[in-house]
Amino acid sequence: MPRRASSEGLLSAPPAPSPSPPSEEPAWLLPRTVLRGVGQVVFQGNALAGALFLAGVTWGSITDGVAALAGALVGTLGAWLLGAERQPLDAGLYGFNGTLVALGLVHFLGASGWVWALALGLAALSTFVTASLMRVCGRAGVPALTAPFVLTTWAGLLAAQQLARLTPPLVEVPSEVAPEALALTGKLLLEGGLRGLGEIFFQDDVVAGGLIALGLLVGSRVAGLAGALGALLGLLVGFGFGAAPAALTLGLYGFNSALAAVATVTFLRLELSSVVTALLAAVAAALVYAALGAALAPVGVGALTAPFVLVVWAVLLGRPLLPALRAPEPPAA
Repeated sequence: MPRRASSEGLLSAPPAPSPSPPSEEPAWLLPRTVLRGVGQVVFQGNALAGALFLAGVTWGSITDGVAALAGALVGTLGAWLLGAERQPLDAGLYGFNGTLVALGLVHFLGASGWVWALALGLAALSTFVTASLMRVCGRAGVPALTAPFVLTTWAGLLAAQQLARLTPPLVEVPSEVAPEALALTGKLLLEGGLRGLGEIFFQDDVVAGGLIALGLLVGSRVAGLAGALGALLGLLVGFGFGAAPAALTLGLYGFNSALAAVATVTFLRLELSSVVTALLAAVAAALVYAALGAALAPVGVGALTAPFVLVVWAVLLGRPLLPALRAPEPPAA
């Protein structure tokens, strides 16, 4: 029997078909469901966590904050109009990719009218990409994660290079390697770690990172700890291997590692084996970030969250053959 990704990111049998679209007014979408969509960027289906994430983005840039909120609204409302199943819709699973698509395009391309049209249009398109990948990935036994955001945003950034109304993005990924130019200090660990959390939402700001860390703690103390450790591990891996100092101080080696760590403890039962796996996933995500950064730089786009997606897919696809890694217990009825 075909299987699907549920609102918890686990797998279950598909529900009976429901009428499409729903007849009720979409007032329930606001603000709870839209904020949950923002929260699901870091696996927190919690409106308060989403509000704190959004506050962090807005602190870093008001324009980015508006883009994130608009993207969440467009993605969620589009899924509602198309008759998406209520449970994943209400959990915010159709909002988080739209959040990142609109935010990423406005962040990289600027805030012109043409960019806004592209950003909101592709945020709406991400609803279809999300639904498609949820179906395909569900059958493979893995969640879609932010793959819809990555594919849709790459398309937008590449298209900008051929469209005169759009300014091609400047991929700000420092590559000058100078391992002796940066000292490993408490300040670097604190600020680099917080910026690593902020970079999940494209914000290289300590306060923004702090608000995102707080949102994670509100959603789940385990997720908050995993995110912080993941961001620090990514920073340490980059430092140890001699990554560009600017990339370290901006948090660019931390955000994929933070996401990988949070995802691993979310989709695996919390045991010693899953904790060790989460730490290894964080390390791997930093290395894959460096690899993809080098591969994509000539193309003119960044790695975005593709490293985290690839690493977590590798972990979850291999889980059935690794008995020590167990799926979380289903919630009590």
